[in-house]
Amino acid sequence: MSAAFLRSLVLGYLLPGSILLHQMAIRQSEELPPDFTVAGAVGLAGDEARRTAAELGMDASDPIILQIKLDFGPARCTLRIAGPHPIAVVDDRGQVSGTPLAWAAAFTRLVCLPFLFRGEQGGDPLENLLRKAGGNFEESALTLEDGVVCYLLGAGESGAGPAGLVIKKRELVPVRVWAQENAARYEVHFGDYREAFRQGGFPTRIELRANGAPIARFSATP
Repeated sequence: MSAAFLRSLVLGYLLPGSILLHQMAIRQSEELPPDFTVAGAVGLAGDEARRTAAELGMDASDPIILQIKLDFGPARCTLRIAGPHPIAVVDDRGQVSGTPLAWAAAFTRLVCLPFLFRGEQGGDPLENLLRKAGGNFEESALTLEDGVVCYLLGAGESGAGPAGLVIKKRELVPVRVWAQENAARYEVHFGDYREAFRQGGFPTRIELRANGAPIARFSATP
């Protein structure tokens, strides 16, 4: 029996991406309340640290550690960055506003995206946003992330598309999401769901990367 034939059998049992997003949205509605807040600290370095300190009215520092909150409601998410001149970045159904800081806009957009739409009707609007960003949902694929079997959605079998989402096969929680914005490919990695909420529905570690390089690291407050 050829490897190609075996692979076709495995792929034949994969559910369509739209159904997997629907299942993830339902799971989130069971594990997360309709409105919730996640607090913690985000670390920045280099030019991002200096630009952010200036925008917040803080003394220049490299690296810099900022206190932030993520406020979630139905189809809406707000990143609140504390400082002498605090910043609120709003994601309203995928439309981000409120900051000139590229990292903050990308962080808000991609961190919020997999959690914006929860419940029975949550899968379709999430798929629509990923499609608008260039996601391809004609076929799903399996992949390994840190040795864990995951679904690869929106990026074709190669995973090289301009937008996509990786979710764990068993838990149906986001592991990685990315989108191309002009010349930058922004990617968010989610980790450590063990201590969040009743059943671990939100990650306690998040890393934002631009063109493969880490630019912001978030750790939730215990």
